[in-house]
Amino acid sequence: MQVHRRRVRTRLSRRARREAPDGRGLPPRQTQGAPQAMTRLALCLLLALSGAVGTHGAEPPAKPNVLLVLVDDAGYGDFGCHGHPFLKTPHIDRLHGESVRLTDFHVAPMCSPTRGQLLTGCHGLRTGVTSVTAGRTFLRPEFPTAAQMFSAAGYRTGIFGKWHLGDSYPHRPVDKGFQHAVWTKGWGFTSAPEFSNTLTDGRIVRGAEASRFKGYITDALFDEAMAWMRARREAREPFFCYLPLHAAHAPHIVPERFSAPYEGRGAARFFGMMANIDENMGRLEAFLRDSGLRENTIVIFLTDNGGTAGVRTFNAGLRAGKVTYYDGGHRVPCFVRWPAGGLRAPGEVAALTQAQDVLPTLLDFCGVKRGPGPEFDGLSLAGLLRGATNALPDRTLVVQFGPGFGQTNNSGPQKFASAVMRNQWRLVHGTELYDVQADRAQERDLASAHPDIAADLRRRYETWWTSVETGLRDFVPITLGADAENPVELASSDWQDVYADNAQHIRNAVGGPRGGPWNVNVGRAGTYEITLRRWPFDLVAPLAGNVDPPGRALPIAAAQLRIAGFQRETKTAPDAAEARFTIQLPAGRAQLHAWFQDAEGRDLCGAFFAKVRRTDAKAGAAPDGNSEIRTRAGRSELVLTTTSRLAGAIHSFKWGGREFIDSLDHGRQMQSACSFDNTRDAGAETFNPTEAGSRRDGAGPTTTSRLLALSTQGGELRTRVQPAFWLAPGERSEGQLARNTAVLSDYIIAKAVKVGIDGFPQALDYRVTFTIPAGARHNDAQFEALTGYMPAGFARFWQFNPATGRLEPLDDGPGEILRFVVLATASGSHAMGIYAPPQPQADTAPARYGRWRFARERVVKWNCVFRVRNAAGLAPGEYSYRMRVPFGSLAEVESMLRAWSREETP
Repeated sequence: MQVHRRRVRTRLSRRARREAPDGRGLPPRQTQGAPQAMTRLALCLLLALSGAVGTHGAEPPAKPNVLLVLVDDAGYGDFGCHGHPFLKTPHIDRLHGESVRLTDFHVAPMCSPTRGQLLTGCHGLRTGVTSVTAGRTFLRPEFPTAAQMFSAAGYRTGIFGKWHLGDSYPHRPVDKGFQHAVWTKGWGFTSAPEFSNTLTDGRIVRGAEASRFKGYITDALFDEAMAWMRARREAREPFFCYLPLHAAHAPHIVPERFSAPYEGRGAARFFGMMANIDENMGRLEAFLRDSGLRENTIVIFLTDNGGTAGVRTFNAGLRAGKVTYYDGGHRVPCFVRWPAGGLRAPGEVAALTQAQDVLPTLLDFCGVKRGPGPEFDGLSLAGLLRGATNALPDRTLVVQFGPGFGQTNNSGPQKFASAVMRNQWRLVHGTELYDVQADRAQERDLASAHPDIAADLRRRYETWWTSVETGLRDFVPITLGADAENPVELASSDWQDVYADNAQHIRNAVGGPRGGPWNVNVGRAGTYEITLRRWPFDLVAPLAGNVDPPGRALPIAAAQLRIAGFQRETKTAPDAAEARFTIQLPAGRAQLHAWFQDAEGRDLCGAFFAKVRRTDAKAGAAPDGNSEIRTRAGRSELVLTTTSRLAGAIHSFKWGGREFIDSLDHGRQMQSACSFDNTRDAGAETFNPTEAGSRRDGAGPTTTSRLLALSTQGGELRTRVQPAFWLAPGERSEGQLARNTAVLSDYIIAKAVKVGIDGFPQALDYRVTFTIPAGARHNDAQFEALTGYMPAGFARFWQFNPATGRLEPLDDGPGEILRFVVLATASGSHAMGIYAPPQPQADTAPARYGRWRFARERVVKWNCVFRVRNAAGLAPGEYSYRMRVPFGSLAEVESMLRAWSREETP
């Protein structure tokens, strides 16, 4: 009867929230005290107890939500609630006071194994995730994740933060059950795949596409997670939200207001990162309360390994920290709160528990079926957390990982490099024995005093080792050539058994003269293009050159490639940024090994980065919008990049060591658009097909435009796109409602872009054709033939005066003029302009050139616009325009415009 009463109260609470006037529901304390509500509540309870209210026809209990918060590199002592002498964490302390606390809870001593154990319920030595690098961070495919299990049960799943279980298909979050993924590669900022990323306004991956975040990373992740949870609540969808933070992992960078209180008291910036986490936990708690999610959301808060920077200051009496097998390396906080879940009263539970217990517990709480896959190593703690029992069955747990920092070519985890735990006993490295109940700091080795206990723990370990040893040293491969990801980018962090996963490792060219191989699976036989680099693909730096801050420059003059029984060599020019090979590969497992040599053939270092593209894509498949043109353009190499995320629009333009476009930096690109029958008095564009997609697409991982064709040959790019409308149906521009009734238009935008014009290598010949479909009726069209969105560093606006042949300063506008527009850096070292040669067409006004500055978004823009008007109606068909885009220094751009304007003079 007691259980039945609790169920009725839960239903009534949900009904009260649904009937709240604001539609969001009221926090529980706000539903109390109203006489009418109390009367209704009492009546319903009486009916329920008398049997009048039964289960027939009643709304089923709401599924609980799950919020799993994982802090990086914080130990047991890095919280005020655990006795820290000066670090203030009031919001986390409050959660601690409201939670059931597992005080003998253990994870792996390094982060990736912990993450794998949390998400699979199985030990890292069983799943394949045994380390944080060296090709040992990938889950074996037979181990399903929590996200896959919850997805199958009708939950929405999202990750916001540090993944660290694989950067490439089939190991990304989107391949492992996360329907919404906002994540970084590698172990985070300044890891090999995030070499130049920054903790403020940096890069992030959304789904499978590169993107940007605004502000400080921890703040941004909490913002994204809360927005996603709010949307799930509004849609009445249960969710599994995984919030694995980068903080407080190095680099220790945090806004000064958080670190300032700790200056002179040890690791001030580390403590500042903890303070920032705490502030965000306070924001999260307020969100859960105000949104009505708090009562039925299971919150689990823990850290991924033992302490790091804070250990020297305070370690809660534990010995050592991260990467060690003493308790300070793997005993961490674990707080569990679920107000509506019938948990025992907040307090401590001292049972021996481990990371792989979390998933079985959550499945039990949420009524989610496990599905096929290997048996869990973990146990459900549901009974323990609800107070149905105060103890768990006798169990022996093992903490182990490998290889560790700086260990190379050691074939993975080593036998007895571990901690074996049973009750209060710890067997460390197979030889040291500690009683942590009597000796929390593990200062007294009792192996000689209790040889029987040490021998028993060794026997138990031997049995466990036998269960995981088969296949332990096998590597899980990265798949090449799959439609799900093509091309695939590889980084040295995944070299087999070689530790080279930090930016500093790459700067110093560690890893030996040949680096290490990548374990790959060629998913489909075919032609592959393999590109090798010393420096990351997002940087413009020659193989033999350096980056900022500088590292160890090497006299690279050749590259070697070995894969699937083939070996190739190519020479490289002094200023070349990469080496490229084209090779026929058979399907199946292989090792891709690549390295660089000097002019005499001496091995120098491994290729720290590689990009592998299957070039003979399946016939009939959607075109790949990811392409790259690399060619000499005057005095520097030009790199033009397109992306599927923008339907093949140019999203990066690198020349002379500078990025001119970069949609990931400021969210925009180089593209074409058109609009028809604009509302002139309001300036509204309410029917406007746009090459790169709708205005909502810019912030997301995909575009609603449809790429129909893309080809590159030499220095020429061609695309054909069916553009989406900038406004979705129902949206407004300048107060005017969109006139389109579909998201995707029937119009076509095609472009042909060639690098270099006769005598002018530092210019693009840019030709665009707009196709108005049959049956479309318009009287006027605005063809925005080309727009360039540039970083705010191009802050100086210029106009070209054809009478003097000189550039003159131009105000910020915004607006259009008849003169050619140029945007340049303050020094004039880099500039880009737009020019359209005379091209008389019926009903078409001369080209106009615009300029805009968007201060808040830190973007500047130029464009070239052609307007066509015919009162009798525009004829369906093609409307083509040609433009030239000069680039270089301001003086070089001025010289090109002068020469072209003279060509116009009769």
